[in-house]
Amino acid sequence: MKKVIFLIIALMLMFGLGCSKENVEEQQPEVLGVVSISPSKLLEGDMRRLNPHLGLKTGCVKIKYQGNKKRIATKYEIWEKGKLKNSFRTVGMSIDGQYEGELSVFLQDFIKENMERPSKMVMTTSFMYDRGSVSSTEFLRKFKAFYTSRLEELVDTIRVRDDEEVAVWAYTAMDGSSNVFFPKATIEDAAKDADWALVLKLYFED
Repeated sequence: MKKVIFLIIALMLMFGLGCSKENVEEQQPEVLGVVSISPSKLLEGDMRRLNPHLGLKTGCVKIKYQGNKKRIATKYEIWEKGKLKNSFRTVGMSIDGQYEGELSVFLQDFIKENMERPSKMVMTTSFMYDRGSVSSTEFLRKFKAFYTSRLEELVDTIRVRDDEEVAVWAYTAMDGSSNVFFPKATIEDAAKDADWALVLKLYFED
């Protein structure tokens, strides 16, 4: 069974991966030192429908930046009951004041040989640009088994200054016995309202 799952994932990587460029406006930052972040999709169509059945969670945004910062990077945060518990740096790369490309995240349940309910997840985060990609992989402890979960993604293009951290994607979970999900104004608001949340943030460094 495990081999079948890996085969399906391999086919998805061959034919379905890559941020969609359809219906995404090409945004130009109007001010030096401002980053434009637009929503996109890592998987589309039938491939995207398979995600929950294979324990996959994906996300993608398009990034356009010009300024004085020398490095673009990400970190992930773990929130529990509305409070920040941990924060970890992940992937980063040198940009020398300019970046146009994509940031993607691929989160998968870590399935054991005996097919027991997974207690861990594997997350790969990648910056993709015209000359290649830079990636980082982390292992994370999963939330409680009886929680229900959902993805939180950008809906509209946002613009922020390059000295700000910005949440671009999240995976949230709630106690299914007592809570329900309600739409929130921002990804961070959704994370703070959840019983458990994994938040991916983008930031720049000098």
